[in-house]
Amino acid sequence: MSEDLSNRSVAILLVLSIVATLTGTLIFLSKSGGLTGYQVLPYDTKTFEVFLEVDNTPGPGVGEERISFGRMTPGSAGTREIAIANNFDKPLLVVFKVEGNVSPFISIPATFWLNNTKSKNVEISALVPSNQAKGVYIGELKVTFRMA
Repeated sequence: MSEDLSNRSVAILLVLSIVATLTGTLIFLSKSGGLTGYQVLPYDTKTFEVFLEVDNTPGPGVGEERISFGRMTPGSAGTREIAIANNFDKPLLVVFKVEGNVSPFISIPATFWLNNTKSKNVEISALVPSNQAKGVYIGELKVTFRMA
């Protein structure tokens, strides 16, 4: 029994040693700028609900934490604008991703760097194909900010 306990203790110490080494390496890479010279670390993700309804008559869309294109007719397009602000003293990498059954209709900006203390308005667009079936299409727009 004492031999099992001894073997278990050695295994636990070995695992802890590996975890400590990997953690130290990751901290070093993030502090030193990484292997490529520019380390990007996750910072924050903002998620917006995206809503679009396809019907024969257009209608409004409302919502604060929502990007709503309201009711759109087949063959129509719409654009919404959101403001991105960087209030930090380092540049931010801004990454967009849209998910859900609304994603085939949505165009998002390409990834870009936003310099410190700057802001930018970006367009999120929807294009409904002329042969699109009626329905409600929803999803999420995720905007991830990564600090340089």
